[in-house]
Parts: sequence; structure tokens; C-alpha cells
Amino acid sequence: MIGVSIKTLLLSQFIATTGVAFLTSNDSYGSLNFKANFGSSPMPMTIDVDPRFIAETRLKASLTRNPIDIDLPPFTEGVPSHNLTAIRDYWVNQYNWSAVQNNLNTDFNHFTTTVGPLPSPYNYTQPVPLHFVHHRSPRSDAIPLLFIHGWPGSFLEVAKILEPLTQPPPEAPAFHVVAPSIPGFGFSPAPTGPGFGLIEAGAAFKDLMGQLGYDKFVVQGGDLGSHTARYMGAMFPESVISILSNLYAVNPNATDLARQAQGETTAEENTYIDFVEQGEPFYNAFWGIQKTVPLQVAILLGDSPVGNIAWSYLGMRSFSPGYFWGVEELITWGMMLYIQGPYGSVRIYAELEKVSSKFECY
Repeated sequence: MIGVSIKTLLLSQFIATTGVAFLTSNDSYGSLNFKANFGSSPMPMTIDVDPRFIAETRLKASLTRNPIDIDLPPFTEGVPSHNLTAIRDYWVNQYNWSAVQNNLNTDFNHFTTTVGPLPSPYNYTQPVPLHFVHHRSPRSDAIPLLFIHGWPGSFLEVAKILEPLTQPPPEAPAFHVVAPSIPGFGFSPAPTGPGFGLIEAGAAFKDLMGQLGYDKFVVQGGDLGSHTARYMGAMFPESVISILSNLYAVNPNATDLARQAQGETTAEENTYIDFVEQGEPFYNAFWGIQKTVPLQVAILLGDSPVGNIAWSYLGMRSFSPGYFWGVEELITWGMMLYIQGPYGSVRIYAELEKVSSKFECY
């Protein structure tokens, strides 16, 4: 269990702050729980999350209340209790945010800036503060690459491919990598009003690339980033040279299903059809609740760090079959949504339903 000294410290802080455990008006950290300056041009950033917030999060994790399991196959109705127990125990006894934070600062070149305000054709016309990772290749022929993550991701998605992209073998193309966090994710503050969807994210990222001197670039996107990349390709053909979408699905039609019923489909086709047919009800329900009542979801996820991880884990496990998540990796990915609060990252699904008529052909 968590050390008595930390419990005592947290209790004293709770009393000293007149009953408010989470610091929302601290001069150094503000409501974001981390230090950052968002100026009008790119500037280096060092990740520095309020240690009191980290201690409170650890305490909350230690107090996780698990439901009583029903004897069903694992993940039939959600993340099993024994998985939650493993996450809780690792978080309380082994997870070291200071070490993780140090690695994030060592492994990535972090920056902040502000883009916009976006022009009037967009649904959100306020300035947009951004956090982003920027790694330049030593190669003179390197291609600027905008890497856009999805949910529940962040800049962390690019971690394992930064070196292969920026310093590949001589015969392979090299890239200057720019990996922003969509506002509401990671260390990009969430929008302060409605109207910020993926079209607006694309416009903000186009401005970001311009600030960095990249007038022409390629875009890679997965999940939410896939949609954003396709919007950008249509909106900015003079700048976006090509896009790569790693999330592009076509549902099986009546002919496909009839061929499968008659045994005329290949093993690969059967695997794909079964995956889509079995998963579609789950996907519709999962995304449906996020886009319908995002504030309600955010209240629940924001109050329980382990609950926040469990919701993300259920999504990641269902949408990324074949990848096995380590406990520390799960917690760190969850923290990229939890540190500033999950409302912004969840609410973007509501904005997906409200595409501006100017771009609805895309």
C-alpha cells in the first residue's frame, strides 16, 4: 500500500487547500497540472507535471474499487477485475512517474507554440495552443512528415519509429518528424469552447508546419489522425504532397456476405469479414457513448485514474488486436489523457458529428 508519509502529506495538503485536493489555481502549474508556455512561435518545452498532482493520482489509484466479476470469458463485458488489480498494484508499488517523465524528456524533443486564430470558415476561430514533438533528420534530402495520432494516443505513438524515420539506412528515405498532440490530448490544452473537430485540427497543424518552415509535407495518420490526414489532403493540396492512412476500412457488402455464406471467400476475406461483423456493434456502442454524453464519460474517467486506464485499455485491446500492452505502457498512455483531464479527448467524438457544411464533401 501507499506509504503512510505520503498519505499524511496529502491529508495536510487537503486541509491547507480548504478541501480542494486538486490544485486548479496554482501560479506555476495552473489548471493544466503541468508547466508550459504557449507563445506565438515554437519554443522548447520540458515536461514537468505537478508532483502533488502525481501523488494524489497515486493515492486515488490505491483506492480503486473493483466490481465483483461474473464468471464470463475475459473482456466479454469489460476489463476483468484481476487486470484492474494488476494495474492498481503496479501503479502504487512500482510505477515511477519521475523516471517516466525523465525518459519522455530524454527521448523526445518537445516544443510548444500557438497557432491561429483560425479563420471564419472554421467552426472554431480562437487561437490554438499546441504541444508537439519535432525531430529533424541529419539528411539534407529529408522529407517533412506530419505524424498525427489517434485516440487514446498522443505523441507517444511515434516513439518507436523516430530513429528509423530520421536516421534510416542510406537507401531509404529520411524524414523530419513533427508529431503534435491533438488539443485535449497529451500536453496540448483542450479547446475552451465547442467547434474544434478534426477539420479544425488539420487547419491548426497546417499552420504549425508553416511556422516550422515546412511549406510542403507528407502526412501519416491513424485513427483520428487518419481522418485528419484525409481532410488535410483535400483542404490543402498545395502543401500536402501525400497522405498515409493506417485506418481505412470498407464494410463487407451483401455480395461479400453471400459469397462467404456459399464458401467462396478466402481465409483472409473470412478473417476480415468476421472481424468487422463481430466488432461493429461494439464499436458503434463504444464511440456512441463518447460522442453522445462526453461530459458524463469525462466525469467518470476523470475521477478514477484506474478507471480511465481501463476504458482506454478496452478500446486499445479491441481496436489493436495482436499488440500486447505492458502495464507501465498502459499507465503512461493513460496519463497522457488523465493529466489535463479526459473531457477534451473524449469530446472530440461529439465534434465528429458536426462537420462544417463547407467541407462535408470530404
